[in-house]
Amino acid sequence: MSEYARPPLPHPSAVVLCRFYVRSPAGDGQFRYESVEVGNRAGDGRLPTPHPPLPGDLVFLWDTTEKKGGQFRVIERAWSHASWGSVNWPHSETMPVHGPSLDIIVEAADGLFRDEADEAAGAS
Repeated sequence: MSEYARPPLPHPSAVVLCRFYVRSPAGDGQFRYESVEVGNRAGDGRLPTPHPPLPGDLVFLWDTTEKKGGQFRVIERAWSHASWGSVNWPHSETMPVHGPSLDIIVEAADGLFRDEADEAAGAS
């Protein structure tokens, strides 16, 4: 395989279908959760990836419906796996035909280089 060749695609059951929700304060210790519609080929607002972000990771998300986005920090995740005999794992298959779903809660975050010292301030 040349250095420019594409790696083989993972089996569909190894691809996680991620749905993102932005959490924002609503007062009195309550929160609002807004779904982020990530553009993809299926048009379902989910991000298919074999490498879902972990809590603490920074991710840039763009909502293709609202036409807005930004930098977010993953704060929580919840998995949903297929059961054997379901639509996503038929009795005739040895493994699921689709990967698990993952709901990911994010909060707005500063970028990777937040609180960076001003170069001029340190040169006194």
